[in-house]
Amino acid sequence: MKCQVQIHFEADDLMAADAIRLAILSTLRENGVSATSGTVEEAPSTVVVHTDGGCDRNRNGIGAWAYTVHHVDGTYTEQAGYEWDTTNNRMELMAVINALSELEIGPQVTVVSDSEYVVKGTTVWSRNWVRNGWKTASGQPVINRDLWEPLIKLYQVHNVKFELVRGHTGNTFNERCDQLCTEAMTFAQKQMLQSAPSLDPSNAPL
Repeated sequence: MKCQVQIHFEADDLMAADAIRLAILSTLRENGVSATSGTVEEAPSTVVVHTDGGCDRNRNGIGAWAYTVHHVDGTYTEQAGYEWDTTNNRMELMAVINALSELEIGPQVTVVSDSEYVVKGTTVWSRNWVRNGWKTASGQPVINRDLWEPLIKLYQVHNVKFELVRGHTGNTFNERCDQLCTEAMTFAQKQMLQSAPSLDPSNAPL
């Protein structure tokens, strides 16, 4: 039986990494092991976050948010949650808030979202809202201010770049977030049905 083994290691720079790579290859070959190696690549320096949120007004306004994170160390995490009596926009905001809240401050972060409301609201519209005392151009209070304020604070402390994508167009992790939202809403619906009081047939209307 033959086996293939992958070896991953970290080094301070590309020259050191290549020296280690060559030393490992030399040692393996000296011991009769057939070994090949690819090129040395720099570790990613950007955390990539995908987010999504949704709401089903036909099911008591149940909504869900979800995010996935590709960390600079190569690890991957994902998380989802749900709320009742909410809106699609609030869930989109919650997805980004929860994702950024879990990240360490420092690395460059790219947030990929299919919500123009979130992307433009954070990067463009919020400047005028803050300057106008959280009022819109028409003088009305900004909707969802309770979520916009913590999101803007997170945007300011993190090194964030937003990327707007179209939803349901084959983006793997945008689709994964959508799936996580659907699963969270389904779970919440089941929890609600299980906790609902059962109907006593003897008291049921005829």
